[in-house]
Amino acid sequence: MVVALAVPSLASAQDVSTTTTTAPPNVLQPGDPCSPEEGVPDCIDPDGDGQYVYLIGGSDCIDDNPGNPAICEDLDGDGTAGFPDQG
Repeated sequence: MVVALAVPSLASAQDVSTTTTTAPPNVLQPGDPCSPEEGVPDCIDPDGDGQYVYLIGGSDCIDDNPGNPAICEDLDGDGTAGFPDQG
């Protein structure tokens, strides 16, 4: 008794599908420069010098400290606006 086995042809093994992927949108990391036109609420200018930066909690910090935006800088280097106990 002879048994025939199905063997894939080399032609089908060489058919390679190419998939195009699109890069994910730029995701801001704390400390990254940003622009208020991007619509990110935590894009703030704590120094008032026109240089905006993304900081976690930036918008809330600015709202909680009217007249003192400098307190909303990343004062302890953790990516969050102000010290942990600040706005």
